[in-house]
Amino acid sequence: MDISQKGWFISTEMHRLSLPAGEVKTGLSLIKVRGHWPFVGFMPRLCFFLLCIGCGNAELRPIEIMSEDMCSFCKMAISEKRCASELITQDGEVFKFDDIGCMLRFRKSHGHPQSVVTTFVLDYDTRKWLKAEEAYFVKSKEFKTPMGGNVVAFKMGADAAVAADRTQGVSLRYAALLED
Repeated sequence: MDISQKGWFISTEMHRLSLPAGEVKTGLSLIKVRGHWPFVGFMPRLCFFLLCIGCGNAELRPIEIMSEDMCSFCKMAISEKRCASELITQDGEVFKFDDIGCMLRFRKSHGHPQSVVTTFVLDYDTRKWLKAEEAYFVKSKEFKTPMGGNVVAFKMGADAAVAADRTQGVSLRYAALLED
């Protein structure tokens, strides 16, 4: 008798069971599942789930500044990393800037703001990347940035407020910088 015809299948669970022919086998167990292999319905669902996860948007991350990188706007070497920024377009192009002011001028001169997917800036104190939309900016003549943009970014609003007070500057969010 073929057990697959009876709607049974062999499991890898470790049990001692009698097979229909009266034999005793260890290391196998038989399970009745309404005439179908249990993974017949499970596998397509699993594949669909994995496909959906794989098709999700990948998180965009900043590309580290290398010593040979040049500013996409002024073409100067990116020498002071804590003032740097970069933007990524829908096409996957990465534009790096030595000064937040260069990035702002680049955006104004090239138009098509809808083609920019995300913008990253470096925290002035910690030198860690953060999304520009989440950053707090301070504009002050006291900040000597590479191209005179005089704008720096902070992760925390409190840090930006302290810096603005200390340098007689103005604390701004990213949307306000874009409008300026």
